Amino acid sequence: MVTLGDSVLVRWRNLDNESVLELSAQALAPDTGGARAIWMHRTRDWEVGRYQVEIISADGALVPVAVGVFTVVANGAVITAFAHTETSTTSGSAD
Repeated sequence: MVTLGDSVLVRWRNLDNESVLELSAQALAPDTGGARAIWMHRTRDWEVGRYQVEIISADGALVPVAVGVFTVVANGAVITAFAHTETSTTSGSAD
């Protein structure tokens, strides 16, 4: 289970070619409540395509904590009401 003050592993992947753009550890600040920002510094623009960001516990279990999928479109591309971002989270507790 990931708690505030822990670190998580963050993996950014291009789903179109399955390449890993970055794998890094990021600390979760203990004073944040609710949502937390996850980032990747890029020195150039994102290429058009589908991407996935995975948040993974940094302990020995390497348990997936959350996954988000997003699409980068070309400049000037029309974004419709049907465009959306897919996300999922997992819980460390049994129901």
